[in-house]
Amino acid sequence: MPRIKKTVSISLSPYVLKKLEANTGVGRRFATNSDAVNIALIELFHRLEICELSKALENEKYLFEKEKREEKNESEK
Repeated sequence: MPRIKKTVSISLSPYVLKKLEANTGVGRRFATNSDAVNIALIELFHRLEICELSKALENEKYLFEKEKREEKNESEK
């Protein structure tokens, strides 16, 4: 299956632009601005997914503990 790439135009703050320029080019961390932005977005999405999974896990734990408390209260009656 061929990779489909799209071009997206964005506006960057001066801070982000300086960081991007400092880390891209020959002999630097990233070969191109496109590589740097692509990797940064992938990492952002992974962190967001981990955050969502963590919240879901906390919710499941809360529901499980609530159910256990309710069962304990019913058995004490």
